[in-house]
Amino acid sequence: MKGLKFAILAVFIAMFLGGCIAKKSPTSEQSSSSEQNLKSAKISEATLKKLASDSTKKLLASKKISKQKNRFAIVGISEISCEKKCDFNTDFLRKKLKVGLIHSGKVVVIDAPSSDELVFSNDGLKKSNASHANSIYSPDFILLPSVKFSGDKNGIFEVSLKDAEKKSEIWSYKNKF
Repeated sequence: MKGLKFAILAVFIAMFLGGCIAKKSPTSEQSSSSEQNLKSAKISEATLKKLASDSTKKLLASKKISKQKNRFAIVGISEISCEKKCDFNTDFLRKKLKVGLIHSGKVVVIDAPSSDELVFSNDGLKKSNASHANSIYSPDFILLPSVKFSGDKNGIFEVSLKDAEKKSEIWSYKNKF
């Protein structure tokens, strides 16, 4: 009788665990936009890496980013804006911009908050004026990268740095590729 109960219990456990097996999706399906961008990339990753490296070096050499209130400056990097369709890996370019700034050891890098995001400040949660809420979670500066294509299929990579409190542009970079 004990053997029968044990066998029934083992069958139920096997059925339960059999339903928990993860199924792989076919490799032909693409799940993210960055993976789709990789197949149709018109700008090579080497070019994107060079653009990010050059722009971060020039930004850091300009000394426009300074410590804020005895702490590192916080730079928020916004999404890459494209004039038309982004036919390249925007995630890769944004990541390289972040890595270049982080490796400098001079700034803290975060994603720039959108206007409808809640931002934590010393006064509590704020929804209005999210770009600067005087806290360690809100950026002191916003880095705005963009890519434009001209009629002859040459691209222009632009980066501007804005003071989040004053809402004014304090540095810009432009490079044709």
